[in-house]
Amino acid sequence: GEMLANIAHQWRQPLNTISICTSSIKLEKEFGKIVDEENTLDSMIENIMNAVQYIDTTLNDFQGYLKPNKLESCFYIKDTLEKVEKLMLSQMKTYKIEKIKDIQDFHLCNYQNELIQVLINIEKNAIDELAKQDKERVIKFSTKKENNNFIITIHDNAGGIPQDYIDKIFEPYFTTKKEKGTGIGLHMSRQIVENHLQGKLTVCNEEFIHNETTHYGAKFQIFLESLDEY
Repeated sequence: GEMLANIAHQWRQPLNTISICTSSIKLEKEFGKIVDEENTLDSMIENIMNAVQYIDTTLNDFQGYLKPNKLESCFYIKDTLEKVEKLMLSQMKTYKIEKIKDIQDFHLCNYQNELIQVLINIEKNAIDELAKQDKERVIKFSTKKENNNFIITIHDNAGGIPQDYIDKIFEPYFTTKKEKGTGIGLHMSRQIVENHLQGKLTVCNEEFIHNETTHYGAKFQIFLESLDEY
């Protein structure tokens, strides 16, 4: 049951991307002009193709989720974050969310598709919270290597997680989204990070400064162990 719910949760974002892009293409055809100058027909088609490919790879990944001896792949974290960015582009534009990037690229061997699923889960939650805000909306992605860890940080300015909830958000079926939430997104994200990526997923509320403005929100961090250099 958790697995089926999580597949539905993972597919909601790419299906939304397809829906937004096809609606834009339909409007362009009806009115004979590009709706958004920065989102051309070619880029919308590319977004649809990326979303379809993500749905396909996610299905394959979940089919083998419980099978042992899965193969790792070696990849650069910058490339991984670019794949996430393409999948989330439509919603970021829809809600006028600015993405800040402070990326130190590094090479690691792990399960890239599962890492992408976790990053999308966290970013989607941030977008849902930011969509409720009337102020400036910001998500900051940063990566660094520190001691024996690769650290990936996703930090938003949505005001933070209430203290009554922050110790519960990784529990199964805990959600603040009522009928719109399954309560398994962050729970499964932690399971993936700890049991499959052999890492750690943490959260806290913290400030950060951007354009001389102090922002405050939830800060998720993924810690992946640095083994041999590749």
